[in-house]
Amino acid sequence: MSTTVEKLYLFVHPLHVVNQQTQHYMQLWRQLLESERNNPRAAVNIVADAHAGTAPLIELARSILGDRCLVDALERSDAVKIQIADDLEQTNARRGWYNQWIPYEMGMSCHARRIAAGILRQVGERGLEVTPRTSMIAMGQQWGACTAKYPMFISRYLELEQAPCVRADLCPDAGYPYQASFRERLELDRQVQLYLFMAADGRPMAQLIEGKRAIWESPSVAVIRAGDSPLFQPDLTSPNSCIPASPAALRRCSDGALEFDVIDGNRPNNVTLFGRDVSYETFRQVLTGVTIRTLNEAPLATFNSIF
Repeated sequence: MSTTVEKLYLFVHPLHVVNQQTQHYMQLWRQLLESERNNPRAAVNIVADAHAGTAPLIELARSILGDRCLVDALERSDAVKIQIADDLEQTNARRGWYNQWIPYEMGMSCHARRIAAGILRQVGERGLEVTPRTSMIAMGQQWGACTAKYPMFISRYLELEQAPCVRADLCPDAGYPYQASFRERLELDRQVQLYLFMAADGRPMAQLIEGKRAIWESPSVAVIRAGDSPLFQPDLTSPNSCIPASPAALRRCSDGALEFDVIDGNRPNNVTLFGRDVSYETFRQVLTGVTIRTLNEAPLATFNSIF
């Protein structure tokens, strides 16, 4: 009889850049892994993508968890190729044939689909089972990019009920590209995750990140109503240096509301919000009440890019 995995830890490119800061996080990751040493219902998958810098963490995780540590679990069977083909068909049918999604996004989804299938196969070989009730806890480098897209896609393709918990306190780059101290994570509608920080200059700061979504499902959009929008100073960046940030991701509606795409780590739409002469408490309260809708829904009002 298989043992159900209650907690699946996902390390995403955890040591692609090795420096003094990441050595500090290695100690935090060690403590986390040690806490699960005697828990037969905890497993780890390290998405290293064959990066040599990840070797010390792999060695550590294997020494603590043994065969409950998976590394670069990938499945390239014909069954997975058929799933990927179905994903493409569904994406074309539900998100459009032209500019509604980008090839990079599809490529990352294909890789995540192979990882999810690899996890299922490898845990099964070890007498373990991932079920919809399994909780995913993710961490690593490349905040707002790989630590956003891989947990989002993999949790969905594993058919987990809950959105993954990306532990900002265990991510060396949390808040990237800004220097900020993590405060808390809250879940909004559509399982969108609200990450709250204090920026180095003392302003409250926030990033909204997709929780769990498949490639064929419409991305999420957040709307801050007109009366509250003056409290926020938005900034727009791209998660990928090869793809310029898209001004269309951040929009000012004709009624004064501020509308923006939620970060998914794929599209060049990483919006960060800074408070403008507002306390952390008020900043937090307003953001917990934002409207979350899907990108393919009719807009609440006509809009123009603010850039």
